Amino acid sequence: MNVRFGAFLVLILFTTVAVPATGREVSKDYRKTFDAREGVCLHLKHGDGNVTIKPWDRDIVDVEVHYRAEVKALGLGGDHEFDVEFRQSEDAIHVIGRERISGVIGFLHYFRRYEYTYNIRAPAYLELNLRGDDGDVDIEKWRGKIVCTLDDGEINLRRISSPVTRLRIEDGNLQVDDLEGKLSVIGEDGDVTLTECKTPLCRVSMEDGDVTMKRCEGDFEIDLEDGNIEIQRMHARSLDIRTEDGDIDLDLLKTEEIDLDIITDDGNIRVDLERGISAVFSIDADDGRITVDLPDATQLKKGRRWVKGELHGGKGRIRIRGADGRIIIRESR
Repeated sequence: MNVRFGAFLVLILFTTVAVPATGREVSKDYRKTFDAREGVCLHLKHGDGNVTIKPWDRDIVDVEVHYRAEVKALGLGGDHEFDVEFRQSEDAIHVIGRERISGVIGFLHYFRRYEYTYNIRAPAYLELNLRGDDGDVDIEKWRGKIVCTLDDGEINLRRISSPVTRLRIEDGNLQVDDLEGKLSVIGEDGDVTLTECKTPLCRVSMEDGDVTMKRCEGDFEIDLEDGNIEIQRMHARSLDIRTEDGDIDLDLLKTEEIDLDIITDDGNIRVDLERGISAVFSIDADDGRITVDLPDATQLKKGRRWVKGELHGGKGRIRIRGADGRIIIRESR
């Protein structure tokens, strides 16, 4: 037997048999308060911790962090460390959670089960800049600017009146209820659901996942690779949709002048228009079937793979371009 290989086996035997597994619980609590005013931004790095942010009527930011972990080590190894750094400058508050294993020696198996939370109360005008890994974020009744970046975690926003909300997610779902202001969503894998949002501009760009919008109003740009889009009872002034694979299902209410663009590669398209919408429309398909059920359409022209016409005077524009899926456009009665 090779001497080095034999020594390696002895080391494994020592660390897995001779040295028993050791375990302990880690419990830490932190609390810090800061003075706040208009223009101050909270910068939070929360790692895998869950974050809950709620407003109150005091010009104070109150941060509570609760950390609990079960730590088990097999063999020789270092210690488990968790700490929170707090600091404040003239226009910024920094809260940084740090978790690591220090001083690792020899062959080590390390197992742990943990959870930790950040509970924050602050005035609603505070600006938020959040960055996390696997933790979830929950924010309600906020009117300061929101920027949030997550790797694997979910975002839930409720009753938001921020002028700008920018969200970036990798793997996780997004739920937004009752938002007013500009909204930007960029993500890889996850479902996006927007309910009762009024926005001068909403941009959603996702790779894999479904996008659902209910009773929303404003201008929207949706770019989706693989996933379905479902839009219910929307007042859309401008709606620009780009997809590769997935079905598109739209239910559009009457607006003064609609501007609708849909381009998709593979997927079915169904558009329901509330009666009275005024627009010039054009529909093109490569291989899919086109069905037009618009009793009030005028100047209707049809080709083998295209249809054009006008609705109620033609104030707005509707353009639909499909490839392999079926296209249905109809007017609700």
